[in-house]
Parts: sequence; structure tokens; C-alpha cells
Amino acid sequence: MPSQLQRVLQALEPRLKRQRPLARACPQLLLDLAALLSGLRPLIMLDHAAGVTPAQLLQALQPLPQLLPTFQGCILHLEGCCYLANSRQLQHHLTQLAHSTSSSSSWPAIIIFVDGQAALAQPEQCQELQQQLRVLNTALHEQLQRWQQQQQQASEAAACGCEAPAQSQQQPMQHHSAGNSRGGSSSSSSSLMPTIELGTIQGLPAMPTLNGFLLGYPAVYWVRGLDDAAAASKVLSLSRLKLHRVHGSCSAVAALDGGTGSASNKGSRNTMLLSFTAPEALCDAEFDCKVQQLLTRLRAVAGSGTSDVRCEVLHLAAGYVALQDLEWTWVELSVTDIDAQPVSL
Repeated sequence: MPSQLQRVLQALEPRLKRQRPLARACPQLLLDLAALLSGLRPLIMLDHAAGVTPAQLLQALQPLPQLLPTFQGCILHLEGCCYLANSRQLQHHLTQLAHSTSSSSSWPAIIIFVDGQAALAQPEQCQELQQQLRVLNTALHEQLQRWQQQQQQASEAAACGCEAPAQSQQQPMQHHSAGNSRGGSSSSSSSLMPTIELGTIQGLPAMPTLNGFLLGYPAVYWVRGLDDAAAASKVLSLSRLKLHRVHGSCSAVAALDGGTGSASNKGSRNTMLLSFTAPEALCDAEFDCKVQQLLTRLRAVAGSGTSDVRCEVLHLAAGYVALQDLEWTWVELSVTDIDAQPVSL
């Protein structure tokens, strides 16, 4: 009998393939969705589905609330890029970051660029980023709470045959109807999940830096704007880097293609869970510990870690993980040295 995750993916796959931007990225997107729904990732970034709109994504995900009622999701949107998140798990992730000390193992290595060189940020410098993360977390909490209240009001109004209270047009949150595939906004009470426009929240890090935090990378490049990103890209292009890749095999995803998810398929494109780089000169023992901590957490949630670690991780994430079935057959890390080559942040 198919697992719950497999049934969810089987229902979503044909809908993803009907939306052109999502169809091109479907193999990778199915793996990303499996990682999100099973708690490996608090958020996935749909950069591999260039051009997809929040409304198109919602159209594809329309059956999700019925298939997986415990999943509480939201869509983030920034500079034309969509992100799909587990709302509660993302807030938990951001809260941990915002209240970590810069010496904590849960705080990533913050890489800055000074005088044409990459270097690690000092603890006092990181306070600025922590404040920005607190701003983001507070804004997300307020907007998600407001959306839930609006949905409750709409439900109560529908039950008594009244119109729902008018919703403010000044809020940086949109309610996309699942029936609108062109990306327009709607205040329809049939909305599946809120869409939050990150670009309207003041005081956030620049997109390359924000992505590093949202995606949970052990290394985050700190840039403050386009000029800063261009200068950082030039430094990285002349540096020797270490490319870290985390691959994983999910039996529910493999079953869609009739595959086995065996270790012989580790090189295939739809086993990539995440990847990140760091300058080789900064990959010291402390950074390696941060990488290993990430791998340990992923393996624990996946079920391929020790039972004690898995229980601890699931206890910490109680209430945030929609699925806890053991669907992942392996999660492994590979590290590749990369000689100087063009890099763009």
C-alpha cells in the first residue's frame, strides 16, 4: 500500500506537470516537496522553476489541504522567485537563528568581503543580521496570524450567509485564489495558503544573504545590495571554493518512476537536497562542525541517523513536522574542490 507521502506526491505530480514552469522542474520539485513535507527542510526555493507565479503554484497544490491536513504552509515571494514553506517550522527555524549567539553551532559562518578578500564576520557585526532576522520573523508571525483570522472570519460569515469583513489592501500579503493561474490576487475565502511579499517588508537582508538563512546553509554570504553582490562575486570567482552537496533518496519519490532509490542512483539530478559553497580558506574545523551538524539533523529526521538523535530532533520539532514516516533510504554529503571560475550571487 502506498505511503501517505507517496499518495500526496502521486496526486500533485500531474498537476505540477500542467503548469509549464513547474513541469520543467518536476523531478527536482517532487524531491523538494518530499523534503518539505517530511520535515527535512523548513522551506524550499523554486529557483529551478523560473517564472512560476504564486497563483500557478497554488493551482498545482490545490489538493494538499485534503491530502495532508496537518501541513500549514505559506508561499513567500521575492523579486520574481517563489518559496514554499512549512509556516510553523520556518518560524521555529528563524526564531532559533535570531536568538543564537554568533559562537553557537546553530549560527552559520557569515562570510563578508573586505578589500578584495573573503573573511569571517566578527560577532559584533552579526548583531545587525540577527536584528534583521527578528524583523522577518515578527512580520511573518503577524501576517500569518492575520491570515488565519481572516480565514476564520470568512468561514463564520459563509456559515451565516454574510459577507466577510473587507480586507486591507495595504498589507504585504496576498490571497491568491487557486483558480487564478495568471498571478492576480484575490480576497477569496477559498485561498489555500497566504502569499507573503517579502519585498514589502522593510529592513531585511539582501536576497543572496536572506536565501542563505532561509535555506539553512552553514555558510551565508553577507552582501548589502547589487554593487556589494557584484564585488563579492568577483572575489569568489577568483577563489578556490568547496562545493558541498547533500543528496538523499526518498522511496516515495522513487516509486513514482518505478525506481528503487538505491545508492547507485546518487549521481542523478533528482537526489539533490541542497548545495552550497564556501571559500576553501575559510573551511576550518569549526565550519566542518556546522556542516556535520546539518547532516546529522537531516539524517535524524530522515530516519537514517541513530534512533536517539531522531527522537531528539523530532521532539524539538514537535508540531512542526507534517509527516514522520521513514521514507528516506539514505542522506549523504559530498564535497568537491572547485578551482577559480565565474560565480554570480
